[in-house]
Amino acid sequence: MKYSGRERRRHERKPISMQVKYHSLDAFFYDYALNVSHGGMFIKTRRPLARGSRVEIEFEIPGLDKPFKTTGQVARVIFPGEDEQEPAGMGIEFDALSDEDRDLIDSLWQANARNKGGE
Repeated sequence: MKYSGRERRRHERKPISMQVKYHSLDAFFYDYALNVSHGGMFIKTRRPLARGSRVEIEFEIPGLDKPFKTTGQVARVIFPGEDEQEPAGMGIEFDALSDEDRDLIDSLWQANARNKGGE
């Protein structure tokens, strides 16, 4: 399924379905990411955080023995019922990633493609 969104993105994003854990202040959440890029990810949720909220995110990358962790900010929010073309959720813009972190996201993309029988 392709979510068109507003094509203002600076980074290529790739569809993915994986559980992510995130928290803002003292609240912890588990939801699913629908796509990820070197610049951020979209998390499908019926309870998005407010735009501008700071978050800490972690998720598993195949072959990595500890969770990938990063921080970011809610850059885009789609509330339930707001847009029939896209799911409710929030776009998270990552804080600057290191080259090593970018490589880890690349390996996540590759593992996802292998699991789907592509690339």
